[in-house]
Amino acid sequence: MRNPSLAPEAPGALAEPPPARPPGMGPWPFRLLWASSVLNQAGFWIQQVGVGWLILELTNSSTQLGLASFMRGLPMMIISPIGGVFVDRFDRRRMVLFSQSVAGLCALALVALIVAGWVQPWHVYLISFVSGATVTVNFPARQAMIPALVPPGEVGQSVAGIAAGQNGARVVSPGFAGLLIQVSGLATCFLAQAGVFATALAMTWRLPTTPRPRSTGAGALGAMLAGFGHIRDTPSLRALMLLAVVPTVLALPYQQLLPVFARDVYDVGAGGLGVLLTANSVGAFLGALVASWLLSLPQRGLVLLLGGMSVGLGLVLLAVVPSMALAMVVLFLVGAAFSVYNSTNNTLIHEATTDAFRGRVMSVYLMTWSLMPMGTLPAGALADHVGAPLTVALGGGLCALLVLLVWLTTPALRKLR
Repeated sequence: MRNPSLAPEAPGALAEPPPARPPGMGPWPFRLLWASSVLNQAGFWIQQVGVGWLILELTNSSTQLGLASFMRGLPMMIISPIGGVFVDRFDRRRMVLFSQSVAGLCALALVALIVAGWVQPWHVYLISFVSGATVTVNFPARQAMIPALVPPGEVGQSVAGIAAGQNGARVVSPGFAGLLIQVSGLATCFLAQAGVFATALAMTWRLPTTPRPRSTGAGALGAMLAGFGHIRDTPSLRALMLLAVVPTVLALPYQQLLPVFARDVYDVGAGGLGVLLTANSVGAFLGALVASWLLSLPQRGLVLLLGGMSVGLGLVLLAVVPSMALAMVVLFLVGAAFSVYNSTNNTLIHEATTDAFRGRVMSVYLMTWSLMPMGTLPAGALADHVGAPLTVALGGGLCALLVLLVWLTTPALRKLR
């Protein structure tokens, strides 16, 4: 049931409920969306491991690791709102098909460059930029399709279910990518990514066309500004977006520095990097399952607070543990905490908006994720000077402190149920 405390409060906002699943559609379309979303996430993690190791081999620089992440996040930062306008105006299935195809071609381009022996850092940065641009359409379109494929009362559980599946992909994908790199090289890693994306593309092709919301008749710029206005005038949405930014900028850059932990702190190579990421992913998967249960309880605003603070404090602990075995335990807990936090935040955002604004709202949510390079780039530079462990500890401590401050100073967060 829709939570009254999260109802849209924007003046003049369309108040229609999400479109009900068409009679006779059955559960299979959502299952296809779930499976293709999981595979899409698996490809993302294969790429993250491959690009990180490739840049480290080409440059031997933590700063360049941060730059690769920055180039991937830059298009999400500057064009996500436009992607949301497209998602609210055009066939969302076709938007996913187009973006998935381009992402697969990016992976194949890296395979060709590596096999030919031509690959240079600037190639990786350019391909990372194009790959990031595909996400600005793919993510909001997939999210916006959910309410059209499930009954209205199941939206929250469906969001958490996709999150659990995606985090399950994180359990397998990083270790698989690290093993491929160690056994047969980077070209095989990116070829596997292209294959995963092709399978997701085939599943998306079988999805039905979902109904689009009523058009307001405004131009692209007006529609984009209306989306920002909807968030601004809805206190719950505004607070949730604000809280999404803090861990993204301060905590998540630890993922880009894990290759440094694997090589320089624990001396375990690419295979060890895959193991560290897998431990993090197992925690994220189990955390998403726990989130499905927590979403049925009251005080979900408090769940956000505890999740965000646990992520930050866990990273402080990661910086001081002396062995890879203990680091795996900490990364497991950090993954679980962030998964609970992220699933809860995502579900509350869905509940706080209407289908007419859903694509634009989710594109702004994606834009908060694109702010990660604002943390990864300086984090990489700082790690070159003071080391990766201290850099991660500083980011985690600031994350925990600011999450607490935002929660204490934002009444809308404390009222979430």
